[in-house]
Amino acid sequence: YMGTQVVASIMAAAAAVTSPQTVPFLAPSSEGAEILAAERARATFDVRKMTFFLDGGAEVTLHKEEIAKIVEQNPVLQAHDRYDLLHQESIKRSLEKFKHVVKHTIGGGLSRDDGVLL
Repeated sequence: YMGTQVVASIMAAAAAVTSPQTVPFLAPSSEGAEILAAERARATFDVRKMTFFLDGGAEVTLHKEEIAKIVEQNPVLQAHDRYDLLHQESIKRSLEKFKHVVKHTIGGGLSRDDGVLL
């Protein structure tokens, strides 16, 4: 059994520790890319080599980046506004996306697995 004051103290301490003011990375920010770049610049290891290792090799990473370029260059494949769409718009967008995925996998020489990444 914990007294009400003890519980209140614990809750206040937890709130202070996890508030955006005391933990900067919890604060909403549009500077995420800049923060990530700064952290990578301070790394004491080769970030690119770590990426290759985590992905399972340089070839895998480069392949993922090629798939990402396809998505970035094709507005239909992007999903930045998916939460703002009405239900009917979401269905329409999904069908358009499916059509593009099929086009890129069957007609574009990508594998089924690549289609999943799109």
